[in-house]
Amino acid sequence: MAAALRRVGRVGAVARVSVGRARRPLSASTSALSSILSEEVSGEKENLAVEERLEKSIATLKSRGATIRHKAGSGRVEIALSERVSASFDCRDVATEDDETEGSIEFDVKVENATGDRLIFECLASDGVQIDGVAYYPRQVDDDDKDAYDGPKFDELDPRLQAAFYSYLDERGVDPDLCALINMYATHVETSEYVNWLESVKAFVDG
Repeated sequence: MAAALRRVGRVGAVARVSVGRARRPLSASTSALSSILSEEVSGEKENLAVEERLEKSIATLKSRGATIRHKAGSGRVEIALSERVSASFDCRDVATEDDETEGSIEFDVKVENATGDRLIFECLASDGVQIDGVAYYPRQVDDDDKDAYDGPKFDELDPRLQAAFYSYLDERGVDPDLCALINMYATHVETSEYVNWLESVKAFVDG
């Protein structure tokens, strides 16, 4: 009798272990949301492949000694053109005010000297480089110091001075080719981060 009870006890233990917590089925609205998210992921991944033109632009830039830094999960990209010159942008910083430049990416160029003083150029990557402002920051002042004087309106400067600033940047690799790469790379990063967002949201919804 005792042996029979032991056998029953073992069977009951096995049964308890084998029965897991059943996953609750998704509601109709959650299931519909998950399905649409899947469709969006599939559609966007088709656009995620790096275009040949962008690949060539990246290769050309790297052949000049430049490096591109982008951290997954961030819309911000930094392009180090040389040891003391860099361009940075966020894929979400898109011009919207002017019909002629709508859709172009806003970017900053930092030129630093040996002592840490900087010139910061606010630019727009349209068909070519468009300078919107030039600020000077000594090494003891942070770039994001809101109280620092950020320079006059660029389009109010003497035309000769404006032209000289354009030549200054062009000599340091900030040219139409860089603008084309920035616009293409921003689109690629935006698509990539959108796909990551879609997949993360879908995993949450399905969970």
